Amino acid sequence: MHADYVLDPKNDDVRKIVKERTGGLGVDVVLEMAGHPDAIRTGFDIVRSGGRVFAAGVDLENRSR
Repeated sequence: MHADYVLDPKNDDVRKIVKERTGGLGVDVVLEMAGHPDAIRTGFDIVRSGGRVFAAGVDLENRSR
């Protein structure tokens, strides 16, 4: 397994770059490790139809954030 691109949401417009690089299809796999609600939303926004989102950083005790 390897990454074709690594994006930093502090410096990169993730949604725009993913849309451009994938021809609007989205990515095959999202690995979201921070657990921040914005990062999780972005992950679901950029994954292609039928793609996979792995959210390892989700804090189940504080889901109301």
